[in-house]
Amino acid sequence: MVRCLRDGVEGLKVSTEPTPQGSRLDIDAMVAVVTGGAGGMGRHLAKELSRRGASVVIADIEEPVLEATVAELSGRDDLERGDVSGFRTDVSDEDSVTALADYVYS
Repeated sequence: MVRCLRDGVEGLKVSTEPTPQGSRLDIDAMVAVVTGGAGGMGRHLAKELSRRGASVVIADIEEPVLEATVAELSGRDDLERGDVSGFRTDVSDEDSVTALADYVYS
């Protein structure tokens, strides 16, 4: 299931067609939001998305770890690296998630 950060996002197209097995998703120049992206699996996902050319917004509640992760991923020299930014977000708080959406879509 795919959910938008907020209702009414114009021009958003979501495909429900499965990706053929063995094919790669073309994410170059796309924006990816990774919640819990400052550590663990989220951090690895953010790193890989950025390495493949996506602009990544890391959303995490732990601000010091978030800042350190953004600094680390922004300082890499990958040729296809997309931009990396961070936004402190508490996904259990609707206002915090709305602020994240405003940041991403601004």
